[in-house]
Amino acid sequence: MPEGVRWTHPGGGFFLWISLPEPMRSSDVAERARRAGLWIPSGDPFFAEEPTGQCLRLAFSYVAPDRIVQGIETLAQIVRAS
Repeated sequence: MPEGVRWTHPGGGFFLWISLPEPMRSSDVAERARRAGLWIPSGDPFFAEEPTGQCLRLAFSYVAPDRIVQGIETLAQIVRAS
């Protein structure tokens, strides 16, 4: 991922979170990802408090590891171009 992008390192569960640097908006990145064939939701609907608009929620429990690597590479390209 490009500089400024952060992500969680889950010890379990089904999701990890990516935090995008300002001024990137997760909704814009998620839309570009959809056009590239990735279904990654903006994190905004998952926040109990006011969302920041900077987070993406990535599921990893159902996807095969080789597809995860391919998807992350595609997502990184999209973020770099944003």
